[in-house]
Amino acid sequence: MPYLALTEHGTEKTAFDCRDEFRRDGTRYTTFSCPFCEVGYFAKRIYGEDDEDVGKAPHFSLFPKKPHIGDCNGEPIALEEPKKKDKDVAKRVEKREYEIPEKFVQKKEQRLVLGTPGTSSVAPNGDEIRRRREVFGLIYGNARYTSSLLQTFVKAKNFLVKQAFKEAKEKALTDKDRSRLISDITASYPLELFGQILNYNSAFWSANTVKNGASECIFHAKNGAVRIRSNGFEIVSLAPPGVLNKVTAIVRYDGTADELPKSHQRLFEILRSAANAARHVKWHAYGHMSLDASSGLYTLPLINLDYLFVEFA
Repeated sequence: MPYLALTEHGTEKTAFDCRDEFRRDGTRYTTFSCPFCEVGYFAKRIYGEDDEDVGKAPHFSLFPKKPHIGDCNGEPIALEEPKKKDKDVAKRVEKREYEIPEKFVQKKEQRLVLGTPGTSSVAPNGDEIRRRREVFGLIYGNARYTSSLLQTFVKAKNFLVKQAFKEAKEKALTDKDRSRLISDITASYPLELFGQILNYNSAFWSANTVKNGASECIFHAKNGAVRIRSNGFEIVSLAPPGVLNKVTAIVRYDGTADELPKSHQRLFEILRSAANAARHVKWHAYGHMSLDASSGLYTLPLINLDYLFVEFA
């Protein structure tokens, strides 16, 4: 499944970039082509609501009866051999049933690769196609499903948990065995957080429980009360009453909704609505949380609104 394409503007995009841009600000490209042989593509699982397809990766497809040219297959040529993995990891990879995002990355800058695709009457020859595939291979290597939006990974985790619940119900598992199944399934899917190698089990942490060490991860909590401030907002999730070793967790953001992408403006609208109606939210946030010994508050200063995902509780 090709994941790289050129848009009608000659800009290089991955299917994952296109999905992020659509979710972030509604950007929708109308024309795609192979960056190597320039045959036409159409988008698959990129635009629109796709909750039912969370377990399938976005990609590009060829039009019927219009194949790639020569030896092109729509994929870059990876010139470096991938590192060998231990046998246990290899076995888990082979058994993976779903295609979910593997790597949390920074939003990419746009790259202009060609002039407007399709304007030349001469198709690239075999040598030029191979050259382009090798150049892209140096940049991308082997395909990795990436995203720069936290919500993509939260939805993927929820999808895996939902599938585990279905399997547990079919097998009539006990609550204890179901919890073990959820852990096993989520741990079998890798998740890299800006270079930190984790999985869909270890990358997530309850914000009401102090985490040892200074590593960043995806914190989450329920019953968040929203406080809108003149220069940002706070979401406060109180420590559950009567539960030992739990703390009050706070996400704090300094900034306003002025000149923000549509997705960030919508986020502010949700938070204002929750604050005005005194409705609680559940939240996920990526970053580092630190405990204030004097106040007992566990706080995450949010540096990017792409790193926050909020839903009504």
